[in-house]
Amino acid sequence: MIDESLFPHLTSYELKSKPTARYNCIAFAAGVDDEWWDPAGVWPPHVGLEDTVTNLIEVYKHYGFEICADERHEAGFGKLAIYATDDGVIYQHAARLGDDGQWWSKLGPDDDIAHPTLQCLEGERYGRVVVFMRRNNSTDPP
Repeated sequence: MIDESLFPHLTSYELKSKPTARYNCIAFAAGVDDEWWDPAGVWPPHVGLEDTVTNLIEVYKHYGFEICADERHEAGFGKLAIYATDDGVIYQHAARLGDDGQWWSKLGPDDDIAHPTLQCLEGERYGRVVVFMRRNNSTDPP
């Protein structure tokens, strides 16, 4: 169950899965629900091991994503957003844009949720959105 006190802007959401530690938000944002992506686990060998936004961008590029301008839906593309510390250096979370127009997030080992805006999860826990990326929908998830 979600500790709503951790997300003061999360006023509406929909549970999409039961809690599981099988995958995390970083993998989930790329469409993967059977791996835990982090520098100690599943991580491309050419990408640095620090939890920086720069390294996470390289991970997503490895899987076919590119930086894009904003969060708006674009026909033919899947999108994700990277949340980071206030200084924009250390990544904290990633979310993906669902086909339903809502953002989908995996909250650590807890539930997957759909939330109407990215700002719903911004705050002390996940920081703020600093990067948007997209991948052509014809590209299969890793």
